Amino acid sequence: QRAAPPSASSFDDDDEEKSPRFCCIILPNNPWKEFWDLIILAFILYSAVMVPFRICFDATAVGNMFVFEQVVTFTFITDCVFNFNQAYVDDETQRWVTDRCKIASRYMSGWFWIDAPSSIPVELIDMYLLSGDNENLALLRFLRLFRLLRLMRLLKIGEYVAALEIKFDFNLTFLRIFQMVINMVFLAHMLGCFWFYCAAIVGIDDNTVTWGST
Repeated sequence: QRAAPPSASSFDDDDEEKSPRFCCIILPNNPWKEFWDLIILAFILYSAVMVPFRICFDATAVGNMFVFEQVVTFTFITDCVFNFNQAYVDDETQRWVTDRCKIASRYMSGWFWIDAPSSIPVELIDMYLLSGDNENLALLRFLRLFRLLRLMRLLKIGEYVAALEIKFDFNLTFLRIFQMVINMVFLAHMLGCFWFYCAAIVGIDDNTVTWGST
């Protein structure tokens, strides 16, 4: 089990003017930030289900679903901004580090390269290209595959589960088991979507009864 983070009073500098209250630094164990992380986790799981489905079945979001998925995208973008302002615990001193340069350097050398590509508003770019006289369909199809980058955020699920373990102060073994089951279901979902995508590329003949046409 991981150790709990230090309290809000443990900063890397004793000067009160550099505390998060005055420089807008976010503490990961703030109640609103923990709730925000749960929202991000829910949106990651939603993306894990819907992104392969929309790509492989060519099912474009319309209406309220399109608006909701743009909310998901801009929530991920906002999360990137939050991470540039989120304190972290120094491994040696076990104190909060609130220096923005250190926070940015640490984030840029780690999760930023997962969060940033997965936050690209591909749907809006796709809509912009379709609204113009763009005849390069190959480029458009390649751009749609960028939606798969959103699945990279699945790598952060272990971090969120660890945060839940710390939050409730005991080993949530059932969460680990649940995570393993979710991984298996997600793998089956990905394989099913990819299998249909292969059939769609070859071509589905409505006059011939196959598993793809039914």
